[in-house]
Amino acid sequence: MPSVQTMSSNHPNPCLTWENDRYVVALISLRGERHRRQGAPNQDASYGCCGHVRGLPYIALGLADGHGGKDYPRSELGAQLAVTAFGEMAGEFAHYVAELSQANQDWRREASRHFATKCGQRLVQIWQAKVDAHCTQGYPSPARGDMARRSYGTTIAGIVLIDDLLFAGAIGDSRIYQIQLVDLETRFQPLTEHPQGLGLSTPSLVSPTAHLQWQGTAAAQEETAALILCTDGFSDSFADQGEAIAIDLFEKTRRNGLRWLRDRLPRAAEVWNREGVADDLSLILCIRSDLMIETKPESVSVSIPLTPPKPIAPAESSHPEIQPLSAATISMAAGVDMAPPESANPRDGTTERQTQGG
Repeated sequence: MPSVQTMSSNHPNPCLTWENDRYVVALISLRGERHRRQGAPNQDASYGCCGHVRGLPYIALGLADGHGGKDYPRSELGAQLAVTAFGEMAGEFAHYVAELSQANQDWRREASRHFATKCGQRLVQIWQAKVDAHCTQGYPSPARGDMARRSYGTTIAGIVLIDDLLFAGAIGDSRIYQIQLVDLETRFQPLTEHPQGLGLSTPSLVSPTAHLQWQGTAAAQEETAALILCTDGFSDSFADQGEAIAIDLFEKTRRNGLRWLRDRLPRAAEVWNREGVADDLSLILCIRSDLMIETKPESVSVSIPLTPPKPIAPAESSHPEIQPLSAATISMAAGVDMAPPESANPRDGTTERQTQGG
């Protein structure tokens, strides 16, 4: 049976991690500062699953961002149902790939086409069925059909890792990024496009044409060093959409390990949220296990110099009341929260960091 990890509104431990022989994974979801002040719930949800189909291992990771506001009063439930629906769709797709790979030598091309053209429609069908069931099983709505579903409005983004391929798909403005290591250069690029807008003005699972707004793509896993999935509470908090922070997370986690990330990511995310757009923030980091660098235990406590991000021209935020973080603020947020603990005997050439706050 697959192992499932989900997070919702007030989970006591916001950073969930696991690892296997191919990947290490961390998931975190935090309620935004604005929602805390308003007493509103976290409208994001995230999901992680690893399992086998006919002996073929696969991993599914997904996150969703409920639209929020008075027009979408059940959007946090819509987000939870969306990531569950993505997990079910991913399991069906894994079964399809397992059968296809045994019968078709050109299965990779056919699987890529199927994911891009069929899986979005199937995801929408599963999600709509779950929403309809929720409406009729103790949570009645005066509206019916599409109007009832509207109150559950949410985005969805997810990846499926199976055999030697990765499949990425999204409906809405939640992001999927790929980190590559090419000739000692770290490259950061989006796997899905970023549509603009809020609520029904952005691609959404409640749109009548949601299945047509599915962005599905495939790539070789060997070309991928890490994957980042995030809601706009993370990406909109940085003028560079979080590129510098994501690369820094990747590099430091490789050197210090998953436990190090689990210990430090919650506090770092609190800083990013407080100093950023203050929206709900969800982030999934998935790194290839063979790229993790083994270190001696004592090296974890030695401060690693933070590479300052390149100067970034501030961009307009989708939340006009709060502007994206500057390069200096990005450096502060990452340096304060993501650095390993101070050491009494730092290595030559490193600088001890002074932490701020509690």
